[in-house]
Amino acid sequence: MKHGIVLLLIGALLNSALASCQNGESGPKDTAAVSDGTAETGSGTPDESGSSTDDLPDDLRFDGKSFRMLTYKWGNIGEGWSNFLLVDEPEEGDLLQLAAYQRNAEIEARFDVAFELEDTQFAFDNTQSDIAYFLNVIGSSGDDMYDMAVLQGSDKSTLLTEDLLYDIGSLPYINWDKPYYIQNMNDTYACGSHRYVMFSDIQYPSISTPAFFVNIGMLNDRGRRVEELYQMVEDGTWTVDAVLTLIDGMYKDVNNDEKKDVGDEYGYGCHPVGPVYFWPAAGLKGTYMTDTGLAFDYGTDRAIAAVEKALTFVENPYVFCSDWAAGTMFQEGRCLFTTWTQELRMIREWDIKVGILPIPKYDEVQDRYYAVVSDTPLVVPATIGDPDFVGAMLEAFSAGSYKYMLPAFYTNFMQQKVFQDDGSRANWERMMGEWSTCELVRVFCPDSRIENFGTASACIQSDFHGYASSWGKQEEALKNICSEYYQIFLKD
Repeated sequence: MKHGIVLLLIGALLNSALASCQNGESGPKDTAAVSDGTAETGSGTPDESGSSTDDLPDDLRFDGKSFRMLTYKWGNIGEGWSNFLLVDEPEEGDLLQLAAYQRNAEIEARFDVAFELEDTQFAFDNTQSDIAYFLNVIGSSGDDMYDMAVLQGSDKSTLLTEDLLYDIGSLPYINWDKPYYIQNMNDTYACGSHRYVMFSDIQYPSISTPAFFVNIGMLNDRGRRVEELYQMVEDGTWTVDAVLTLIDGMYKDVNNDEKKDVGDEYGYGCHPVGPVYFWPAAGLKGTYMTDTGLAFDYGTDRAIAAVEKALTFVENPYVFCSDWAAGTMFQEGRCLFTTWTQELRMIREWDIKVGILPIPKYDEVQDRYYAVVSDTPLVVPATIGDPDFVGAMLEAFSAGSYKYMLPAFYTNFMQQKVFQDDGSRANWERMMGEWSTCELVRVFCPDSRIENFGTASACIQSDFHGYASSWGKQEEALKNICSEYYQIFLKD
């Protein structure tokens, strides 16, 4: 009885807080409706159409069975790359914790289940400690230890080749057409009906995409308004060449050492990976899944031209991206533009006003923008003993996250504390929705030469103009490796 009363009180508080934000009592008053593209991907703002309701049977019960989850240290509640999987006692005023608590309590009451979480076994440090845990503990024992795991964003190829991943596509109850599944990401990693990772609203707020930031104060000092840039995006004229025009002449020897270095002021400043995103923003996938195997677009005329375009940008005298320390230049107010690849929530800690734009297109002829969306993959261990239970819980958990977590994340964090104007909000929605794309080999990579946009990335980061020949020397070998690797996705 006490649990039910607490849940009702929390629900009232959460609904009141969200309603007040949406009605303009705090933060932006103009809360836009969901764009068509966002609704299709299930990865942007929430809608109120009722389509988020799952189709699970009303009489489905599991007699107190525990849904056992695994994630990395600090992967449950936090400010970094974390999800909100289990909240025992929500902190007062924290809408994300309140939303997670209400979601879980509703599922527990509806299906007569409980939630358990293990988040102490490995850290989010990209050292493959999660892979080692699966191999040495779950794989070696063969025990039914967990029903799902949300892992780091590192390559999961070993788990696939060692048969440690359950084919989520074969689980009952999951309706992939529902808006709480991130369609584009799930489609990228699917091989026919086989799906070994899942992306859904369970993983909010760790879903992210690199964005192009503008320092609005510096832009105003040059006699321009950020609304002009937002209009360029809308008109389809927001291109790499347009950025080069905007930064023309922007250099100042701030530290007076008579050399261009990380201490100076530029039109664009970023770590070396920043300009790499011009390549996928040109509409290129790298490695991708087809009906007959893995394919590449690295050797196309478009790929070669996109690398050269990025190198032209890198070599511009008003661009500085040759030092990893350059990643801090933007927030320190010493460059007009940057490519931001970390969490957007960090903006709220800065003293500068920021406008959010998509990564520029290759040229004006290109029909759309492309934003590389990524996340920590959700997997199901091959050792599960009750597929019906796991399928039902993933469906309920995803639908509940869409109902509670997505509006709390969007309204509390994004609308109130991150977006500083309507143009940023609109661009972010479309980047996470209709403009989204993702890279297959971020999760399943048979060879290190094609991970993280492979040769294209290496050439752009090292300012190397021999891209075409470099790719040509590797292509045949990689085709053979990928042909064999593809068959692993088709295993029974």
